[in-house]
Amino acid sequence: MKRERRLFTTLTKSYVLFGITIMILYSTLGFLIREGLDLGRSHEITAGTLVRPDYEHIPYDKVEGAGGAIQVLDERKHVVYARGEFDGTITDRYSSEELLHLLEDGTPRSYKTTLAAFPSESGQTYYLLAMMPKSGSYVHLYINFSLLLSFLVTVYMFSRWTANRITGPLEKIVHGIRRMRDGKYQERLSYESNYEFAQIQEHFNRMAAALEHAERDKKELESIKQRMMLDLSHDLKTPITTIQGYAKALQLGMANNQEQQQQYLDIIYRKSQTVTLLIEDMFQLAVLESPDYPFASVLCDLAELLRNLTIEFYDIFENKGFLIEIHIPDTQLLVPMNDKLLYRALSNLLANTLQHNPEGTQVSIRLEETTYAARILICDNGVGIPAELKETLFQPFARGTTVRRSGGTGLGLAIAHRTAELHKGTLRLLDDAAQTVFEMNLPKRVND
Repeated sequence: MKRERRLFTTLTKSYVLFGITIMILYSTLGFLIREGLDLGRSHEITAGTLVRPDYEHIPYDKVEGAGGAIQVLDERKHVVYARGEFDGTITDRYSSEELLHLLEDGTPRSYKTTLAAFPSESGQTYYLLAMMPKSGSYVHLYINFSLLLSFLVTVYMFSRWTANRITGPLEKIVHGIRRMRDGKYQERLSYESNYEFAQIQEHFNRMAAALEHAERDKKELESIKQRMMLDLSHDLKTPITTIQGYAKALQLGMANNQEQQQQYLDIIYRKSQTVTLLIEDMFQLAVLESPDYPFASVLCDLAELLRNLTIEFYDIFENKGFLIEIHIPDTQLLVPMNDKLLYRALSNLLANTLQHNPEGTQVSIRLEETTYAARILICDNGVGIPAELKETLFQPFARGTTVRRSGGTGLGLAIAHRTAELHKGTLRLLDDAAQTVFEMNLPKRVND
């Protein structure tokens, strides 16, 4: 497992590294400064500071290190000892005018020439002629400038490196936020950084995924609502048009006798019932879908509720020629529920079976108890459900062309499904090729 790097740790290591770098840099520069100072003091080296009676033991190493030269002259200005090269002034003897010229102007002018008399070991008067480069006097300036420049470069490089470690992820985060602001919810952050920035990246990507999912659900919901409105307008238009037609026929006296008038009125009444049922189902579904719906449940006997329901539908099944099997235990099966809503939901399932299957269909109603739930199975071996409807079966107005001709509002299964959800349960269509099986599971105990 890769160890998480925290920003504090990274910055601490960076500052320690910076400190070590500065120490190494200044140690190196300190050594160079010590060496350079000797070179920088070349303007302080004069003939007067170098003279010795034993001129062969003059500390020439300082002169040589500074790039200078010396010559020892006897009383007659002859050169008796020399070290180094006098650029452009090599001679074995000097006149007084030549010495004066050297001392005043220097040859070349980049050098400084000094002269000092001293007694030799033999008691004679000798002269020490020293020529030192003037450029050495500027060495300390070069060293100070180099020191300042190296410090500024080091600080700049460290600042840039540290800033890139922080501003890099920040720029990507800002870019991601701008993309999110523009509705590009598929945007995801991807960068390598410290623990804190990695946490921001993780939570940003989770938020983006949630927003993308919410946006997709929103579009899907809008599509469902639009389809619902189209289906609702269609389902209302058909019976209303029929009502208007027959009402107009009655108004114009097109019914020739009392029997025909009664027939027209019966049609108008049935169609108005269809409209009323559709409006009631729409209202019921809207109420159940509302987040403010005050759902309340009490502990009731599910077996008793299901027995009462089958008694109500038993004669209807027999009159339509259905063969019905009922398997409900005699014992109580207590479940927290809203009995009115659940009764309506189960009625919708049975009504759906009656409405869309032919005579002779075998229907089974079964109640089973599991460890944590009550299981209701409503099965039939009728015409089945078209494959194209199975995915959207529990959505409002989910009816195929063939099924639509059988009537109904198309909202019964949607209401039943929403009722199961309110009870913290499930309603689903089982995958069974031999028969149509609706399974509703209701928990025997609901945790708040």
